[in-house]
Amino acid sequence: MPHLTVDPIIIAAEFVNAAQSIVSRSTNPLESAVVSITQVHAGTTHNVIPKTASITGTVRTFNPDIQKMIRAKLESLIDGLTRAHGAEYNLNYLEGYPVTYNHPESSETVRRMAKMLVEPDQLIFPATPTLGGEDFAYYTQQIPGSFLFIGSRNEEKDCIYSPHDPRFQLDEDAMRTGMAMPVLLALYAKN
Repeated sequence: MPHLTVDPIIIAAEFVNAAQSIVSRSTNPLESAVVSITQVHAGTTHNVIPKTASITGTVRTFNPDIQKMIRAKLESLIDGLTRAHGAEYNLNYLEGYPVTYNHPESSETVRRMAKMLVEPDQLIFPATPTLGGEDFAYYTQQIPGSFLFIGSRNEEKDCIYSPHDPRFQLDEDAMRTGMAMPVLLALYAKN
């Protein structure tokens, strides 16, 4: 008797689809932002419409104002969908990591030290920004700093996947650079 209930799966499906338009239609295309729905959970069996659905995801951007706008749009979206279907919602939006900001002076120090360890063609500076969350972001809110990546790609050893890929393998030869870099920074950095 689906006419006697509110189907949270229908609402969840509409929400997942509509949330994808927030970035494409409400964000300047020259700004970086991503809305990812990463989990949808509802129901326990094939012949019962569940009472609730749970949706989990992440929002990534470099701009705190865009983060606030996306949050407001997500809440407006779920509010409208649930009211239209006669349902209720509970939004638990956790502010995640802040943007990892690399201070220019610290970044230049890191670049100088890295030139002592790797060949010029191995140094990518400045690196392409990423939307990954990082604890280090809290440090650079308090003191100047710079976050760096130590590459370990080695096609001959099939070390070609990123650390968050289940196929990731570390080329242990890269560990020498990974250990030497903080030592150089501690011993010789002036900034």
